[in-house]
Amino acid sequence: GTADPSLAPVEIGWANDQGGSIVSEGPEATAAAQLAVNWINKYADGIGGHPLKLVTCFIQNSESEGKGCANQFLADPNIHVISYGATATGAQTIDAGIAGKIPIIEGFALNPSDVTNPNTYVLYTASPFDYYAWGTFAQQVLHAKSMAIVYPQGTGFQNSAQAAVVSAKSLGISVKSVGYDP
Repeated sequence: GTADPSLAPVEIGWANDQGGSIVSEGPEATAAAQLAVNWINKYADGIGGHPLKLVTCFIQNSESEGKGCANQFLADPNIHVISYGATATGAQTIDAGIAGKIPIIEGFALNPSDVTNPNTYVLYTASPFDYYAWGTFAQQVLHAKSMAIVYPQGTGFQNSAQAAVVSAKSLGISVKSVGYDP
């Protein structure tokens, strides 16, 4: 059934890099999250009959904007959980600002602070661990002797590129790493 619109919504704080100069790793994450919320409200009775609602905060241009998101979420007494889309920039200041006061749940963590922040839960994996398998794949599947890592320069991307370099070099593959201005 559908959620009861007369009941107070269950709010989720939602942060994502989008709408500015930051090269987002997943600008479609917000649309996907909203699609899931719409489905839950239309077909799954909402949350205990209450409609689910995303309360969004977008990091557009700098890491410091994450502090504004943390303040926004902390000021809203109806937000009891936060989730990230593709938040490579801004997550460190959100993590520091929230400081464990509200649980943060992520499908994939893009920042080192995400895996050490109190009350933060990562469902799948965290960067840079996801890139460690690249060297194994290059060696065992592609039988590569050398490889190039080409990545956009920006917060979050360097860590991932460096993890791929470490992985390949540890297996004896020579690596050229090249960052470009997106």
